Amino acid sequence: MKAVRLGMRPWLILLSAAAAGACTTPYSEVPVAANFHTTTQEKLQSAHHWQIIARGIAARLSQALEQPLGCRAELPICPTLAIASSDRPSAFEKALAAALTTEMVARGWKVRTELPADVTIRLDVLGQRFTNRPADGKFTSLAFLGTGLWVLSDDPNAGIWANISPGASVLTGLAAIDLWRWQMSQYASGPTPEVEVMVSASATRDGVYLARTTDVFYIADSDVALYTPPPAPLPAPTLLPVKGG
Repeated sequence: MKAVRLGMRPWLILLSAAAAGACTTPYSEVPVAANFHTTTQEKLQSAHHWQIIARGIAARLSQALEQPLGCRAELPICPTLAIASSDRPSAFEKALAAALTTEMVARGWKVRTELPADVTIRLDVLGQRFTNRPADGKFTSLAFLGTGLWVLSDDPNAGIWANISPGASVLTGLAAIDLWRWQMSQYASGPTPEVEVMVSASATRDGVYLARTTDVFYIADSDVALYTPPPAPLPAPTLLPVKGG
Protein backbone atom coordinates (compact mmCIF):
# COMPACT_ATOMS: atom_id res chain seq x y z
CA MET A 1 0.00 0.00 0.00
CA LYS A 2 2.88 2.36 0.67
CA ALA A 3 4.12 1.91 -2.88
CA VAL A 4 0.70 2.78 -4.23
CA ARG A 5 0.53 5.92 -2.16
CA LEU A 6 3.97 7.00 -3.29
CA GLY A 7 3.02 6.33 -6.89
CA MET A 8 -0.11 8.46 -6.61
CA ARG A 9 1.60 11.35 -4.88
CA PRO A 10 3.01 12.96 -8.08
CA TRP A 11 -0.44 12.83 -9.66
CA LEU A 12 -1.97 14.51 -6.64
CA ILE A 13 0.65 17.24 -6.84
CA LEU A 14 -0.07 17.79 -10.54
CA LEU A 15 -3.83 17.93 -9.95
CA SER A 16 -3.34 20.40 -7.11
CA ALA A 17 -1.15 22.59 -9.31
CA ALA A 18 -3.71 22.49 -12.12
CA ALA A 19 -6.49 23.48 -9.75
CA ALA A 20 -4.41 26.33 -8.38
CA GLY A 21 -3.54 27.47 -11.89
CA ALA A 22 -7.25 27.85 -12.73
CA CYS A 23 -7.81 30.35 -9.91
CA THR A 24 -7.56 34.13 -10.10
CA THR A 25 -6.61 36.69 -7.50
CA PRO A 26 -9.43 38.73 -5.94
CA TYR A 27 -7.95 41.96 -7.32
CA SER A 28 -6.24 42.78 -10.60
CA GLU A 29 -4.93 45.90 -12.30
CA VAL A 30 -6.59 44.89 -15.58
CA PRO A 31 -9.49 42.57 -16.49
CA VAL A 32 -8.61 38.91 -17.00
CA ALA A 33 -9.05 37.76 -20.60
CA ALA A 34 -11.78 35.12 -20.87
CA ASN A 35 -13.32 33.22 -23.76
CA PHE A 36 -16.90 33.63 -24.94
CA HIS A 37 -19.17 30.60 -24.89
CA THR A 38 -18.67 28.61 -28.10
CA THR A 39 -20.91 29.80 -30.95
CA THR A 40 -21.13 29.13 -34.67
CA GLN A 41 -20.81 31.59 -37.55
CA GLU A 42 -21.63 30.91 -41.19
CA LYS A 43 -18.89 30.91 -43.83
CA LEU A 44 -19.84 32.34 -47.22
CA GLN A 45 -18.66 30.06 -50.01
CA SER A 46 -21.10 30.48 -52.92
CA ALA A 47 -23.42 32.98 -54.61
CA HIS A 48 -26.35 30.96 -53.28
CA HIS A 49 -25.25 31.95 -49.79
CA TRP A 50 -25.56 35.60 -50.86
CA GLN A 51 -29.14 34.88 -51.95
CA ILE A 52 -29.90 33.38 -48.54
CA ILE A 53 -28.55 36.54 -46.88
CA ALA A 54 -30.82 38.71 -49.07
CA ARG A 55 -33.81 36.54 -48.20
CA GLY A 56 -33.16 36.93 -44.49
CA ILE A 57 -32.70 40.71 -44.77
CA ALA A 58 -35.93 41.04 -46.76
CA ALA A 59 -37.87 39.03 -44.20
CA ARG A 60 -36.66 41.08 -41.24
CA LEU A 61 -37.07 44.47 -42.92
CA SER A 62 -40.55 43.54 -44.12
CA GLN A 63 -41.56 42.44 -40.66
CA ALA A 64 -40.32 45.71 -39.16
CA LEU A 65 -41.92 47.95 -41.79
CA GLU A 66 -45.30 46.23 -41.50
CA GLN A 67 -45.64 47.04 -37.79
CA PRO A 68 -48.37 49.51 -36.77
CA LEU A 69 -45.99 52.44 -36.14
CA GLY A 70 -44.23 54.67 -38.63
CA CYS A 71 -44.78 53.89 -42.32
CA ARG A 72 -45.86 50.56 -41.65
CA ALA A 73 -49.32 50.45 -43.08
CA GLU A 74 -50.79 47.62 -45.10
CA LEU A 75 -48.93 46.78 -48.29
CA PRO A 76 -51.30 48.43 -50.82
CA ILE A 77 -50.72 51.86 -49.25
CA CYS A 78 -47.10 51.40 -48.17
CA PRO A 79 -44.59 53.85 -49.65
CA THR A 80 -42.13 53.07 -52.41
CA LEU A 81 -38.69 51.65 -51.66
CA ALA A 82 -35.31 52.03 -53.34
CA ILE A 83 -32.11 50.13 -52.62
CA ALA A 84 -28.94 52.21 -52.47
CA SER A 85 -25.38 50.92 -52.66
CA SER A 86 -22.05 52.61 -52.10
CA ASP A 87 -20.32 54.64 -54.79
CA ARG A 88 -17.89 51.77 -55.50
CA PRO A 89 -19.75 48.56 -54.67
CA SER A 90 -17.93 45.25 -54.56
CA ALA A 91 -19.08 42.24 -56.53
CA PHE A 92 -20.75 40.93 -53.37
CA GLU A 93 -22.57 44.21 -52.72
CA LYS A 94 -23.86 44.37 -56.31
CA ALA A 95 -25.16 40.81 -56.16
CA LEU A 96 -26.68 41.36 -52.72
CA ALA A 97 -28.52 44.50 -53.90
CA ALA A 98 -29.90 42.63 -56.91
CA ALA A 99 -31.01 39.66 -54.81
CA LEU A 100 -32.56 41.95 -52.17
CA THR A 101 -34.52 43.78 -54.88
CA THR A 102 -35.90 40.45 -56.08
CA GLU A 103 -36.89 39.39 -52.58
CA MET A 104 -38.62 42.70 -51.73
CA VAL A 105 -40.58 42.68 -55.00
CA ALA A 106 -41.60 39.08 -54.35
CA ARG A 107 -42.98 40.18 -50.97
CA GLY A 108 -45.21 42.78 -52.63
CA TRP A 109 -43.20 45.93 -52.02
CA LYS A 110 -43.11 48.69 -54.63
CA VAL A 111 -39.41 49.01 -55.38
CA ARG A 112 -38.26 51.89 -57.56
CA THR A 113 -35.47 51.36 -60.06
CA GLU A 114 -33.60 54.41 -58.77
CA LEU A 115 -33.60 57.03 -56.05
CA PRO A 116 -35.38 58.97 -54.68
CA ALA A 117 -38.07 56.92 -52.93
CA ASP A 118 -40.19 57.24 -49.82
CA VAL A 119 -38.02 54.72 -47.95
CA THR A 120 -34.35 54.08 -48.78
CA ILE A 121 -32.73 50.72 -48.01
CA ARG A 122 -28.99 51.18 -47.80
CA LEU A 123 -26.46 48.36 -47.71
CA ASP A 124 -23.20 48.65 -45.79
CA VAL A 125 -20.48 45.98 -45.99
CA LEU A 126 -17.48 46.23 -43.66
CA GLY A 127 -14.61 43.75 -43.88
CA GLN A 128 -11.98 43.11 -41.26
CA ARG A 129 -8.96 40.80 -41.11
CA PHE A 130 -8.02 39.20 -37.79
CA THR A 131 -4.51 37.74 -37.67
CA ASN A 132 -3.07 35.08 -35.35
CA ARG A 133 -6.34 33.21 -35.06
CA PRO A 134 -6.41 30.81 -32.08
CA ALA A 135 -7.84 27.33 -32.39
CA ASP A 136 -11.63 27.15 -32.52
CA GLY A 137 -13.84 25.17 -30.15
CA LYS A 138 -14.35 22.12 -32.37
CA PHE A 139 -13.57 18.87 -30.62
CA THR A 140 -13.45 15.38 -32.13
CA SER A 141 -14.05 12.72 -29.54
CA LEU A 142 -11.52 9.88 -29.60
CA ALA A 143 -14.16 7.73 -27.98
CA PHE A 144 -16.35 8.24 -31.04
CA LEU A 145 -13.53 7.55 -33.49
CA GLY A 146 -12.67 4.55 -31.36
CA THR A 147 -15.69 2.77 -32.78
CA GLY A 148 -14.04 2.55 -36.17
CA LEU A 149 -10.61 1.83 -34.69
CA TRP A 150 -11.89 -1.11 -32.65
CA VAL A 151 -13.57 -2.87 -35.52
CA LEU A 152 -10.45 -2.63 -37.65
CA SER A 153 -8.36 -4.33 -34.99
CA ASP A 154 -7.19 -7.95 -35.44
CA ASP A 155 -6.42 -8.29 -31.74
CA PRO A 156 -8.26 -11.39 -30.41
CA ASN A 157 -8.81 -9.46 -27.17
CA ALA A 158 -10.87 -6.85 -28.99
CA GLY A 159 -14.11 -7.93 -27.33
CA ILE A 160 -17.21 -8.46 -29.45
CA TRP A 161 -15.33 -7.58 -32.63
CA ALA A 162 -13.05 -10.63 -32.37
CA ASN A 163 -15.36 -12.93 -34.34
CA ILE A 164 -16.36 -10.44 -37.06
CA SER A 165 -14.96 -11.10 -40.52
CA PRO A 166 -12.43 -8.63 -41.96
CA GLY A 167 -14.95 -7.52 -44.59
CA ALA A 168 -17.62 -6.78 -42.00
CA SER A 169 -15.04 -5.00 -39.85
CA VAL A 170 -14.07 -2.74 -42.74
CA LEU A 171 -17.71 -1.97 -43.56
CA THR A 172 -18.47 -1.19 -39.93
CA GLY A 173 -15.42 1.05 -39.72
CA LEU A 174 -16.43 2.90 -42.88
CA ALA A 175 -19.93 3.33 -41.48
CA ALA A 176 -18.45 4.88 -38.33
CA ILE A 177 -16.36 7.27 -40.45
CA ASP A 178 -19.41 8.20 -42.54
CA LEU A 179 -21.39 8.89 -39.38
CA TRP A 180 -18.57 11.08 -38.08
CA ARG A 181 -18.44 13.01 -41.38
CA TRP A 182 -22.22 13.44 -41.30
CA GLN A 183 -22.15 14.85 -37.79
CA MET A 184 -19.23 17.17 -38.63
CA SER A 185 -20.78 18.41 -41.92
CA GLN A 186 -22.20 21.43 -40.09
CA TYR A 187 -18.70 22.87 -39.74
CA ALA A 188 -16.66 24.39 -42.56
CA SER A 189 -13.49 22.55 -43.47
CA GLY A 190 -10.03 24.04 -43.13
CA PRO A 191 -8.64 26.51 -40.61
CA THR A 192 -10.68 29.39 -39.22
CA PRO A 193 -10.72 32.18 -41.86
CA GLU A 194 -8.90 35.38 -41.03
CA VAL A 195 -11.39 37.66 -42.80
CA GLU A 196 -14.93 38.47 -41.66
CA VAL A 197 -17.56 40.77 -43.13
CA MET A 198 -20.28 42.68 -41.31
CA VAL A 199 -23.33 43.15 -43.52
CA SER A 200 -25.85 45.83 -42.48
CA ALA A 201 -29.08 46.90 -44.15
CA SER A 202 -30.92 50.04 -43.04
CA ALA A 203 -34.39 51.29 -43.98
CA THR A 204 -34.56 55.07 -43.48
CA ARG A 205 -37.02 57.86 -44.18
CA ASP A 206 -36.24 61.55 -43.75
CA GLY A 207 -33.02 60.70 -41.92
CA VAL A 208 -34.76 58.38 -39.42
CA TYR A 209 -34.07 54.66 -39.09
CA LEU A 210 -37.22 52.59 -39.52
CA ALA A 211 -35.47 49.21 -39.45
CA ARG A 212 -31.93 47.86 -39.44
CA THR A 213 -30.28 44.44 -39.55
CA THR A 214 -26.65 43.42 -39.06
CA ASP A 215 -25.02 40.02 -39.62
CA VAL A 216 -21.42 38.83 -39.45
CA PHE A 217 -19.95 36.08 -41.64
CA TYR A 218 -16.65 34.39 -42.30
CA ILE A 219 -15.34 34.48 -45.86
CA ALA A 220 -12.66 32.34 -47.44
CA ASP A 221 -9.33 34.13 -47.48
CA SER A 222 -9.06 33.38 -51.21
CA ASP A 223 -12.38 35.21 -51.90
CA VAL A 224 -11.42 38.59 -50.41
CA ALA A 225 -11.46 40.24 -53.85
CA LEU A 226 -15.20 39.54 -54.18
CA TYR A 227 -15.87 41.67 -51.10
CA THR A 228 -13.36 44.45 -51.80
CA PRO A 229 -14.51 47.66 -53.54
CA PRO A 230 -12.80 48.36 -56.85
CA PRO A 231 -10.06 51.00 -56.81
CA ALA A 232 -11.12 54.61 -57.22
CA PRO A 233 -10.83 55.92 -60.77
CA LEU A 234 -7.82 58.02 -61.55
CA PRO A 235 -8.49 61.76 -61.69
CA ALA A 236 -8.75 63.30 -65.13
CA PRO A 237 -5.45 64.79 -66.27
CA THR A 238 -5.14 68.54 -66.05
CA LEU A 239 -4.40 70.25 -69.34
CA LEU A 240 -2.12 73.25 -69.03
CA PRO A 241 -2.19 75.87 -71.75
CA VAL A 242 1.03 76.21 -73.71
CA LYS A 243 2.20 79.74 -74.46
CA GLY A 244 4.47 80.77 -77.24
CA GLY A 245 5.87 78.64 -79.99
